[in-house]
Amino acid sequence: MMQNKFIYKNIKYYIMTIREYIEQAVKENKTITIKYQKYDGTVSTRRISNITYSDEYGSDYIKAYCHLRDEDRTFKISRIREADGITDYRSVRSSSSYTTSYTPSYSHTSSRPPKRNEGCYIATMAYGNYDHPQVLVLRKYRDQVLAPSFLGRYFIRFYYSVSPKLVYVLEDKECVNRIIRSLLDKFIIKITKRYF
Repeated sequence: MMQNKFIYKNIKYYIMTIREYIEQAVKENKTITIKYQKYDGTVSTRRISNITYSDEYGSDYIKAYCHLRDEDRTFKISRIREADGITDYRSVRSSSSYTTSYTPSYSHTSSRPPKRNEGCYIATMAYGNYDHPQVLVLRKYRDQVLAPSFLGRYFIRFYYSVSPKLVYVLEDKECVNRIIRSLLDKFIIKITKRYF
């Protein structure tokens, strides 16, 4: 980890970025509190643990257990606005092992049954909210209709391999998002009539 160090009154300090702090949390298996900005611009406070880099989406994403949602989630690092009080940079007093003032009161255990860690990325982008009613219908369709079948699971894997890249390119293009919303609305009407 690259650290910019400086000395003031014979005490060594270093500057740490959010990304570096997350790297530290991954290495030390820390539980941390983050402020996360969603696609619609709203910011929510999340406590996360069991943090790892995403094998599926690369080092720009982390996978962690989210205490707010009570399930594993994937987070884009560039959307984390704060981590345990660190915004862009914070001076941290040097010590033999880096610690913060945050002490988690809850530790996630692996005995909890596994849950899906992926959200509907494109739908969340189009509707602007992970918990939008239309997104909830699509997640229900994924879990109840697609996931039980082999072809459905294959499609889900394919979707999660390409959708974060599409969201990265399309998230600020409102005209495209309107078209996606329109198409998804029609699709949701069809699946709702057929399956729910």
